[in-house]
Amino acid sequence: MKDEEPLTPVNEPETEPSRPEDFGFSRFALRVWHGMTFGAWMRILWGNFGKVAPARYGLAASVTALSIGNSVQKTVSNLVFGRRLGATQIEPHPVFVLGHWRSGTTWLHQLLTCDDRFAAPTTLQCFNPEGFLTSQALTRLIMRLTLPDRRPMDNVPLTAESSEEDEHALLLGGAATPYRSLAFPCHQLAKTETWTEAMSPQDAAFWRRTWVGFLRRVQFANPGKQLLLKSPAHTERIPEILSLFPDARFVHIVRDPYKVFLSCLKTNRAMPATQSLQDRMPAGRTAREITLRTFDTFQNRFEATRGMIPEGHMVSIRYEDLRADPETALHWIYGQLGLGDFDTAAPKLTEFLEAGKGYQTNVYDIAPEIEAEVYHRWQPHFERYGYARMCDREGGA
Repeated sequence: MKDEEPLTPVNEPETEPSRPEDFGFSRFALRVWHGMTFGAWMRILWGNFGKVAPARYGLAASVTALSIGNSVQKTVSNLVFGRRLGATQIEPHPVFVLGHWRSGTTWLHQLLTCDDRFAAPTTLQCFNPEGFLTSQALTRLIMRLTLPDRRPMDNVPLTAESSEEDEHALLLGGAATPYRSLAFPCHQLAKTETWTEAMSPQDAAFWRRTWVGFLRRVQFANPGKQLLLKSPAHTERIPEILSLFPDARFVHIVRDPYKVFLSCLKTNRAMPATQSLQDRMPAGRTAREITLRTFDTFQNRFEATRGMIPEGHMVSIRYEDLRADPETALHWIYGQLGLGDFDTAAPKLTEFLEAGKGYQTNVYDIAPEIEAEVYHRWQPHFERYGYARMCDREGGA
């Protein structure tokens, strides 16, 4: 590899205003924090209240008020379902969609949920993880009145029944997760570890209770179905997942690193802008460095632990191949992982693909100096998954 000095523009601001309206979010829209119990909310605020911007005091007050109601729902749910939940087994072991943020994990997750034998956590369940069993009707009404039609970072529709990341259930349950940084993006927070090995024993035990408890509730609501889970952070948790679910299956997806980088930059603006308890967020060189460094750590962890997965339990696919021929790609995935007869899901898949024909992915442009830096930092990933540098591609793109 030719040694290149990464180039970055100078005189860029390190932060910028975080305005929800820039991403189609009303200041009165529901935020992720509104699904927390009082205890989980206090785990976020403890030692951090001084970081809340005055402009977000109203948001913090509304979360506090709703968290009390969520705590009541949790108590009622435990009283009504506690014994049955304790006896619920997560069987068969789940199928996990792995891949870095913005690699196509959401679309792959949606394609697989066309098979009615799978059950994916819904937006409603993930955003009311402790009490959804007893409050679905009320939560659905609140979400219908307050949620925007689409996610802030892309054009993906957002409804109460959309398949969702179970990472949000960890966040709202008060467990350690990198998503805690959404609350205070301009500060380093505690309990943002991804791997249980990096957590204290107490935090790791709480993380397991929170996650497995949520999965049991989703399994209880979907008896006889196989859980289908998607969280990019799970890509870094292979040892923990296998310790709990040794017969799990994994579908790993990768995408053009340039698209991943640019899409992550947008997501890393959209999510803090719409969810943060602060009125500023990282920008410019700072934001790029966060994106570049996170990707490096993510990929290194995955490559170091993927060998733990038993042969025949994981496949890797490129987003571009999946997009080109979804049906053929899914047939291949089913065959490789032994997921059963794909043909039963084919009619619903055709319907889903027809409904999504008008979907437009975001269009990005990348400055030459940023392109050089991305390739310089991520070259091993380019080479491992067969992606050429932009200047070496046909037409230079």
